[in-house]
Amino acid sequence: MDLGIKGRKALVNGGSAGLGKGSAQALAAEGVDLYISARQEDRLQATAEQIRRDTGASVTITVADHSSNEGREKSLSICPDPDILVGTCSPAPFTPDFRKVTTADWEEHLSAGLISPIEFIRATVDGMCDRGFGRIVNISTGASKFPSELRTLSGRIL
Repeated sequence: MDLGIKGRKALVNGGSAGLGKGSAQALAAEGVDLYISARQEDRLQATAEQIRRDTGASVTITVADHSSNEGREKSLSICPDPDILVGTCSPAPFTPDFRKVTTADWEEHLSAGLISPIEFIRATVDGMCDRGFGRIVNISTGASKFPSELRTLSGRIL
């Protein structure tokens, strides 16, 4: 498939596993210059090597937690002007008892699932507008659409 994005720059946060990895692989297959970040270095390096091997794409990585200001700055330092921005977040832990969900739990999940995408968009959208091209995809969780008591953190805020 030719999506007309060959040679574009794509930044994929949370790109070492799951839907982030799948997005990174699909973008690399389209010929983009790929920049991926994730928290787990070993898994991130393995993913980058696999994508390079499978597609021949240029893949630059950085180990970063995009839920923090420092992590977002680190991710943007490798690709400050992406044409394509893909944001993912790890699923929230199971929460079988709402009463045991702490304020820290809420804050952590809000940082990863809500604040992070907003801050990445804020940091990149002007450049996309200036270049006349930009695509932003935020991948969350099905629990935001179909809340469940076991996914209180996901289903109530996204």
